[in-house]
Amino acid sequence: MKNCMKTQKNRRLLFGYDIADGKRVVNPSEAAVVKWLFEKYVSGYSYKRLAVLLEDSSVKYRSDDSGWNKNMVQRILSREEYCGTNGYPQIIDQETYDIVQCMRNRKAEYLAVKLDWPKEFREKIFCYHCGSRIVRKHPGTTINWQCQSEGRTTNDFITDEILQDEIVNKMNQIIQNPKLLQIEEETAFSTSLAIMQANNEILQQIQQKERDEKEIELLIFHAAAMRYQNCSALDNTYYTKELVELYSQSNISEKPDYGLIEHSVKRILLASNGQIYFEMINGKII
Repeated sequence: MKNCMKTQKNRRLLFGYDIADGKRVVNPSEAAVVKWLFEKYVSGYSYKRLAVLLEDSSVKYRSDDSGWNKNMVQRILSREEYCGTNGYPQIIDQETYDIVQCMRNRKAEYLAVKLDWPKEFREKIFCYHCGSRIVRKHPGTTINWQCQSEGRTTNDFITDEILQDEIVNKMNQIIQNPKLLQIEEETAFSTSLAIMQANNEILQQIQQKERDEKEIELLIFHAAAMRYQNCSALDNTYYTKELVELYSQSNISEKPDYGLIEHSVKRILLASNGQIYFEMINGKII
């Protein structure tokens, strides 16, 4: 990148222009930098990366300062005067300018949504197919997600905003139909044949006194463990009743109810086709 032929100390004019005979004229060297910035931004370069590249070059934003920062880059990319408005000669075509503004607005919305998400909420996202952690990826200028275990990547362009909308839709779907939360009735404790045999053996040993207290104590613990394994605590049935009551009392919303999701959703499962599912605290996947 060539050095500018002439730079302004106070930058009263936009970068890329000079004054000649009382009129604004294009500064060829600076105009080349402006075109380069627009082209690189369209190809996916960030403000910060562009500022670093300019910082390492011989290009100066002001005659008394060779420093560049992302705010300077952002300022150049935001000015419509480069399209030939407000008495400035044209440097950038309108189509390129419009593309850049669209990209800038989209990134601003994406960052706003990201900052609005609680960290604990984002950490609930897992791969639908293998259950592993899933992380955001940025191949090129697209945004998708990849599971850390199998490396499976989502097919679609999925920003935080899109994902948030899908989560809102799923939340509202359950609010409108809490019956989706229902699970099969869990059976309460029932004594199995093996447990009955273990209990009978303990009684026989106590009556016959053929074993000492330590051995009988071990038999009792073994029988108790068998009873515990065969006993349903009915936790999921209890959670289901709580969930149905919770969602029945909730109202449809245009934004995620983080409190509701935090207390009712164990994991948010993201499939490779972009669909999301809720794994509820009662084990039901919706």
